[in-house]
Amino acid sequence: MAAEMPASYHSEALKAQAVAARTFALSRAKGLYGAQTEHFGAHVCTESGHCQSYISKEKYLEKRGSEGAWEKIQDAVYETEGIVMTYAGQLINPLYHSNSGGITEDIEQVWSKLGEVPYLKSVSGYDESLYDGFESTTVLSWNQIITQIKSKYPEADLGEIPDKALEVKSYTSSGRIDKIRLGDITISGTEFRELFSLPSTNLEFKFLDNNEVEIISKGYGHGVGMSQCGADALAKTGLNYEDILGYFYSGIKVQELR
Repeated sequence: MAAEMPASYHSEALKAQAVAARTFALSRAKGLYGAQTEHFGAHVCTESGHCQSYISKEKYLEKRGSEGAWEKIQDAVYETEGIVMTYAGQLINPLYHSNSGGITEDIEQVWSKLGEVPYLKSVSGYDESLYDGFESTTVLSWNQIITQIKSKYPEADLGEIPDKALEVKSYTSSGRIDKIRLGDITISGTEFRELFSLPSTNLEFKFLDNNEVEIISKGYGHGVGMSQCGADALAKTGLNYEDILGYFYSGIKVQELR
């Protein structure tokens, strides 16, 4: 909890995060949604890009917050003790991310091999625009783009004119990039994001005069499941943690673990 969500967020958002984090860990402990061999034999690892971040109380107080902030986080955990999310009687896969750019993504658009999941569908209707992760800009030279693409696709021919070689071929229903063409190859938006370490796949391109490409990103993270900024925004409108979880994970039950 301390490593995943700022203590400055609304207490109901923190409770929602506590339930999501608990459900994440327990579902993995039951052998759901991921092999243990990926975590050196443990149920969950502390690699934020793979499982869940972790920070000790000592490190938290040293680097991030006060005793009061730690107590607020601790309260969210204790006040939701034993509470998890289920769907059709099974612990869910409670994916979450920092900022959705105003709309979340269907899981199959990011991890096609997992297929459709009823409770991991795109939702919108909340305002995240005041949060730091809502929008950011990256400027890359065309040579940087060519070099990075060729590191994985050495035979690719991108040409020398960015606005002719770079073309978005399709978008997902949430407005994120589905497929993008770079010269004579076409890759997924998710792969493009990973290759250039971009915040999200909700991207807009501007071609600058000096052969550079400006990439405007909206949101931060894969966009599937609960948006942490969105949870805080909804909490500020009066929704409690159960309402927030039901908003982002359609059709789930919030209940005590038995």
